[in-house]
Amino acid sequence: SKLYCLCKLIQHSAWVYDPEACPSGNKIKTYKEFVFLPITDENCVRVDRVRGLWAFCGTCKKEVSCRDGRAFSHVRWNDHKNSPEHKGHIRRLQEIKLLELKKKKNNEVMTSLERATYGQLTKKQSPLLQYYSGVASAKETNKTNAPTRPSSTTISVASEEKASDSSKTSEEKTSDIRKKPRTCEGIMPDFRGELKKPLRAYAMYATTDSNSKYKFGQVGVGRQKVSQIYHRGCDGSGGVYVKTKKGAIFSCAKCDELRTKSGRKYRQVIKDRGGKLIRAVECTNRSEITPTEMKFMEDFVRADECRFSSEGVDLRSRIVLALSFYKSLSTSAEAEAISTTSGYIPGVDKFLDNFVKHYTDNEQFRESLVLNLMKGYVSKVEGIKNPQYGTKVINFFLALAASGDKKAFEYVSGNLGSVGLRHMKRISARKRNEPFINLSAEQIGHRVRDIVSKIRSGFNDPAKSVAFTVGIDATCLVSTFQVSATHGGIVGGTVPNHFITVEENSDAEEMKKKLQECLDGDHGVPAAEVKCAIISFQEVPPNMCPYYTLSGLPQSINESNNFGEHVVDACVAAAKEIGNAVVLNTSTDGVACEVQGNLFLTKEYLQGKTNQISLPDPNHNVKNLRYQLIGGSSPASIGFFVFDPYMLRAAGVRVELIRIDDFASDALPMKLASVLTIRKLIAFGFDDTGNLAVTIISLTFMRLRSYAVNARTIDWKHRAIYTWATLLWFTSFHTPGSTMLANKRNMVLESIGLLFLVSRSDVVHPRRTTSECNEHTYGFWRMLLREFNMEQLIRIVERSNIRLDAIFESNLVTSRSATSFKGYQQTFPEFLSALRDGSGATGGPVNVDNSRPAVDQLWEEVQGVIEYTNSFMLPLLELFGVEDGNGLSPFAVDINSPSELLGLVDRFFKPPKRDMRGSSAQSAEETDLTVADDGTLDDAAGDEGGDEGGEALGQSASLDTLPVSVIANHISEIQASAEDDVDGDLVLGDGNDSTVPSSEANAESFFDAGDSVNAFDHFKALVRCRNLSDIPVCALKVVELVQLGKLEKGAVSSAGHFNSRNARWFNKKKTTTTLAAASGEGDEDDDAVEAVLIKRNSLIQAHCKRGRSVAVENYRVLALFTKYYNKWFVAQVENFPWTNDPSAVKNARVLVRLTKKSGSSYKEEALEAGGSYGPKQIFCIKNYCDILDVDSELVDL
Repeated sequence: SKLYCLCKLIQHSAWVYDPEACPSGNKIKTYKEFVFLPITDENCVRVDRVRGLWAFCGTCKKEVSCRDGRAFSHVRWNDHKNSPEHKGHIRRLQEIKLLELKKKKNNEVMTSLERATYGQLTKKQSPLLQYYSGVASAKETNKTNAPTRPSSTTISVASEEKASDSSKTSEEKTSDIRKKPRTCEGIMPDFRGELKKPLRAYAMYATTDSNSKYKFGQVGVGRQKVSQIYHRGCDGSGGVYVKTKKGAIFSCAKCDELRTKSGRKYRQVIKDRGGKLIRAVECTNRSEITPTEMKFMEDFVRADECRFSSEGVDLRSRIVLALSFYKSLSTSAEAEAISTTSGYIPGVDKFLDNFVKHYTDNEQFRESLVLNLMKGYVSKVEGIKNPQYGTKVINFFLALAASGDKKAFEYVSGNLGSVGLRHMKRISARKRNEPFINLSAEQIGHRVRDIVSKIRSGFNDPAKSVAFTVGIDATCLVSTFQVSATHGGIVGGTVPNHFITVEENSDAEEMKKKLQECLDGDHGVPAAEVKCAIISFQEVPPNMCPYYTLSGLPQSINESNNFGEHVVDACVAAAKEIGNAVVLNTSTDGVACEVQGNLFLTKEYLQGKTNQISLPDPNHNVKNLRYQLIGGSSPASIGFFVFDPYMLRAAGVRVELIRIDDFASDALPMKLASVLTIRKLIAFGFDDTGNLAVTIISLTFMRLRSYAVNARTIDWKHRAIYTWATLLWFTSFHTPGSTMLANKRNMVLESIGLLFLVSRSDVVHPRRTTSECNEHTYGFWRMLLREFNMEQLIRIVERSNIRLDAIFESNLVTSRSATSFKGYQQTFPEFLSALRDGSGATGGPVNVDNSRPAVDQLWEEVQGVIEYTNSFMLPLLELFGVEDGNGLSPFAVDINSPSELLGLVDRFFKPPKRDMRGSSAQSAEETDLTVADDGTLDDAAGDEGGDEGGEALGQSASLDTLPVSVIANHISEIQASAEDDVDGDLVLGDGNDSTVPSSEANAESFFDAGDSVNAFDHFKALVRCRNLSDIPVCALKVVELVQLGKLEKGAVSSAGHFNSRNARWFNKKKTTTTLAAASGEGDEDDDAVEAVLIKRNSLIQAHCKRGRSVAVENYRVLALFTKYYNKWFVAQVENFPWTNDPSAVKNARVLVRLTKKSGSSYKEEALEAGGSYGPKQIFCIKNYCDILDVDSELVDL
């Protein structure tokens, strides 16, 4: 149709006809027809317009060459279209199309065009009329009154003879032909008709034995040659015209006699054998193979080779190879992955065509690891014993060898026929450096200079600006001394005995003596942990790791030393020497031994004495904050209200999110503060609007705090505003009676550091300014070896540096499944993907001149963020009852200079002023004594020193007894779930196993920033709410727009992980009896009096201390807590039994709120500025043994 031609013309717009382009010696008409074949013929895809030597058939996927010396000729193209091969492909495509239409007809609605195509393909074709000797029978002539139609045989004969009389009728001409003798044309009269194809295949691929009565031959000359069978004694002469039902033929007496006796038998043999041979040839050329065709191929190869000609033997060999290939695909695990749309196995030609296509067009396919391995294998097949492997193959086996598993390396290398372990050891030895624990300042600077030089070479810019962070953190060691033969020394001690040099010529006795001295304590105690410095670069070229292990220091647990200062000074000196390089900040996890160092560096920065600022790790602070909110160590109250962890349990939040097994995971806090959690809290319909609003907005701000650092594409001002707004919120929580002080101090240092960092133009990846690189480095080490000593760690660091370089250089995948590990190891593959992909965000607006104080250059932007954020946060805090005198953050004020900010930080790190609410008049000495006795107010007692916070001094729990208490009291609870059945090594969980390699599906990140602009608009709507009932819905809209990526899909517990021996021993299924035992419940007699229970909203009596006076007050129970892993979490039971026995229930406590009796009901005591009661009296934690009495009725408020 015209429309079809027009579409083809548009599709092949490059085919423009130019008469002047016709080469000399060719006709313009022929040239035009050839050039326009892609438009006029639907089978032709493209032609050789320049030389006119070929045309490409889109149906057969092959080039059709023109006749020799006849360019721009389409004769061979027409012959190709009439060839059995081409028609077979068309027929095959029609069969596939018909199969698709049949499926669609049964399941879907077909279009009118599809119905017409279906009807055409299923229509039965009526057979053509047979014509004999070029003359129709008299009966047919009478029926049709149509002129006779000569056959091809008659035409062939007539073309060789000259007609003597053009006026003769057809009958007269035929009579003349019969009278003239001709050359014998063989036995079968329809050798040019029905038997043409079977005869050709039979003659080409089969052979006859000596006892056969016939032989193969050909009729005609040149291109008109046609296969035929003859009598074995036929010499080709004496052909007499003979007419049969199958047609007319010139045949000698011997051939005619053989046809008369055995013609029918020979016809059937030719049809059967020729048809099978044709089908065999088609099977080798088809793009898809059905099970029926595979069965035919199996039967075909059973035939003896003696039945085949030389071409037939070659065909049989190709069928054997193809059959082996198909069987390997149909029984392999890859069959489903490579199956075609119709469900059949791809044919050999289809496979090779696709391979060549992808190899030619797809660079990622061409550079893939699998293809590089194949190149090496092909070289070995060609006889090259030691082929030159590609970089990707070398890096893959370097990374595998660096894992330390020799058996795995030998297994993989042996089966892939690739690089040997010995060669990998030689390469690794060349990459070996001085032990990272024994580096001087000059050596540290030399390492920094080498890395910066490599970065600039990768960018091809020798003056490229380089900015990096120094992360300082420690990881545990097995405490023992060891000999490092590689480096010639004894390692394992603390500084300064961390590396004891051994003379090269020392014998075994001298070595034993040295070791014995170490064991006797002559060289100090063995190190319990190693503090490491990891440097992380903001920008690196593609395929280069952005972080490196720089140096380490063996030490005792939480030892305070100047290691961080020493490393930073060496890095700063190296950066000055390099030029156009800067150390942005140092980052730590914020434990107690590092707080003073962080504070000192922040003060120095605000005073303009240094350009390096401190940044306690935000992810650690969020995890600490999570326990401060949901744990039972102390109440988390703000303004009039309190964070109510009972609401999380009542709303149906996953137990694993509020009763934590994996403290190291960054994913769990974000899953707790997820859309699903907020929706559950809203849907439950709690009556306590104030506590609900505090709970939801605290979770939202906790999420925003992590989002501000980890999101990829987000404006720098949004990061800064989220950080400062959440700081004002969490520093407004009441300090008296709380264990939040240490974490709030870390958050202050973190927020100040982040505000100044994101304002810089050279900070484009805020995530790389944290100590997350340290945590993932340690997790990576423990993926190689779970527990290690110092000597093993030195080798691990060397191997991990090699492995990381290999992973980044060749873009290797680190894990197939996202649920194979726990803690930092669980998010390690995603972390590498995030580092490799970078982000689309830009840095801040300020280009910092390193020769001047950075604080002065950045202050204008930072001050603007503080003023803007304070303007809307003060009204929000006031809505919750937060005001001056009732917990208002000391940073919610106008700050006009860095010195004023420095003064606020100084005051915040001093012991907090005592809240005089709820105290009687006392002398100064009494006040000071009370403050000192109050563990929750003491500066040292407030420092948790762990990931999830610690217990206040004076409480019954002791961290030193952790292993005993866990084993003695909670063996039935550790890592168990009420529904889980844990009989094997691997417990099946609900994790989502993603099998897509990160190189192909790695677009999903730790945080998917999504629509960050709309997220900020909804955030502004949230902070401008003036009604507590509107807070939950507004917070939900914010959380919906700051969704997580992969972390939303993983498991939240260790149920889907491989368990160690100890984990399996501890892992015992929970039962009702277990839960009852945890809460102190036991069996009761049926006749017993109904027990009094402590539960939500129960009224209890307990002592309330106000100064020196102690009174019995009434309290309403808000939440119940039990111990789990020596920490307090919301109880999984609904109530505690009350029997007037303080020791009836062990390890139990409750969160309560002070109430006053007013007539026959009770009224909650208000927590306000200038009130009679302070936060310690209004909201408090009461141990079970502190409860004096329990009212059997619920509180009626």
